[in-house]
Amino acid sequence: MPSPAFLLLLTFLSHVASAAHPGHLPPPMELAKDFFERMMTAVDSRNDVAIKKFFSPTALADPETSKIYETISDELAGYSRTIDHAFYDVYKQPKKHTWILNCTVFFRGPHPTYSRKNYDLTLENQYNNPQTIPEAWQVKSMHRKVYSRKISKMDNFNSADAEQMLSHLLSEFMNSIMTRDIGRLERIVYMKDEFSISPTGMQQLFDLFNGNRVEIRSYRIVSSGEVTSTIVFTNQATQVANLFWMVFKNQFSENPFEWKITDMKLMFNDFGPPRDFAGILNFSH
Repeated sequence: MPSPAFLLLLTFLSHVASAAHPGHLPPPMELAKDFFERMMTAVDSRNDVAIKKFFSPTALADPETSKIYETISDELAGYSRTIDHAFYDVYKQPKKHTWILNCTVFFRGPHPTYSRKNYDLTLENQYNNPQTIPEAWQVKSMHRKVYSRKISKMDNFNSADAEQMLSHLLSEFMNSIMTRDIGRLERIVYMKDEFSISPTGMQQLFDLFNGNRVEIRSYRIVSSGEVTSTIVFTNQATQVANLFWMVFKNQFSENPFEWKITDMKLMFNDFGPPRDFAGILNFSH
């Protein structure tokens, strides 16, 4: 039986090990909700000193972001908000990592106008372990996102149409990967003209998605001719599930075969493919 002194040493070492581990980042949507709750409290109170703390020096040096910062109280005070999506990124540098949170936020004005203002934002945290200092997150860039109303065909695009389109494209996506059919995959993925999927890239996709079950968790129909969606891919052998944020774009057509996947990002954890499928699928933004 271990001696009391040995048990005491084990207890001490376990406390040291747990204290040394910084913990994990919260889910990106949870972090985004907390950040905007705090920032919009400052905006609603028109507290200029508090508002400035939410914007990084990089943001204030950017012409568009700094202009938004200067008028944010007049523009957004009293507005409600919906976070459309949020996902992490990280820029790795020697001895320093800069963590990024990309998100799109829809703001809605109060009665009687209920005016809508949408923004793409990038938040950054300069600490290597941002989960230990959550208040260090700041806006790095903030740009107005304007949705065109010229695509009138989307006005008649309903949830049944969206589900049919998603079912078709996800089926094509998985079948092209399972059969390693590069041409078939390239027909449903929007990429830069000079880029093509290599056999190595297709093998990487096969390794990532082979044997996966696909579940559509949520989707949003956007008037610009897009459908944004969160998709769960679950490996049926290991039961490991990964959540992806995907964007589907329609090229001015109601034909479901004209839709293409224009963006795909891993959410919530650090496992899975490289961010943005760099080197595999080259999406054009």
